Amino acid sequence: VLKRNIHFYNLEARVRIVHGDVREYRPEQVFDLIVSNPPYIADAEMAGLDKKVSHYEPYMALSDSGDGLGFYRLFSERFEQWLKPRGAAILEFGGNAQTETLEAIFKNYDQRIVKDYQNDDRVLVLHRRAVSEQEAV
Repeated sequence: VLKRNIHFYNLEARVRIVHGDVREYRPEQVFDLIVSNPPYIADAEMAGLDKKVSHYEPYMALSDSGDGLGFYRLFSERFEQWLKPRGAAILEFGGNAQTETLEAIFKNYDQRIVKDYQNDDRVLVLHRRAVSEQEAV
């Protein structure tokens, strides 16, 4: 779907898809924007997950085998290496129960929460703050 949309909107020259294990990723360049839907379901919640979801999605796409926040902690440590000054990230997350913790994890970033159609917190929009006037230009 992603590749089809990139082609449909003629974005091939502007969009770079990176597929791999984010824990091992070392970028050759920094990015203006990172979009991610990382695994955010806590291992303890997996047993109670709707079978429509757990049957069709691989476990590793749903859970980090921990508290569901492991990838967000990793992102908070590495975004300065991955994002250009004033770069942005858009991250889907598990809803209202994770909001406060994610706000704390990303306290060094400008943040905005976007709600889903059920009015639950669902997407975290982050902007890297420039650390100097030169970076802000």
